[in-house]
Amino acid sequence: MEDINENFRYPNIISTVISTGKMLEKEGQTTDMRWYLMNILPYITRKDSKTNGVIITFVDITARIKDLKEQEKLIMEHELLLDQIAHDIKSPLAGLYLTCDLRKILPENKSSKFKLMIENLERGLVNIKKVIYDLTESRWGKQKYQAAEELLDLPHILEDVRLALAPQIIA
Repeated sequence: MEDINENFRYPNIISTVISTGKMLEKEGQTTDMRWYLMNILPYITRKDSKTNGVIITFVDITARIKDLKEQEKLIMEHELLLDQIAHDIKSPLAGLYLTCDLRKILPENKSSKFKLMIENLERGLVNIKKVIYDLTESRWGKQKYQAAEELLDLPHILEDVRLALAPQIIA
């Protein structure tokens, strides 16, 4: 353990895995902009069932991260389109509301059929406004987890591991 603490960049993570006996996963980006999933597994000996070290693996997840970023970009474009559509519909709706209000106060429009027609028009406008609101505002209730980017120097990490395990490798 002392060799690892001196030569490995993440000794606290390794100590945690050794003490708890639980696997740990961590995503990180290297300086060459590739993404890796680092798995640190406890190495448990059979005879005494105790953790005697760790096994560290790196899985290249660059393609998966690129796909996720592309999906996030598409979602942002979708939200922008929804906002644009809502804006483009809200402007004529406001004009229609004003027209309804003006038509109500004109003296020659006092018949019951006219009043019914204006009420139906107003009801339709309210329904359209509700649909627009539902389209644009519903997405805010679905906030998603945002991963923070982190740079890892993978060659340095591997060199740290090699140094830590040098006696075992030589043996």
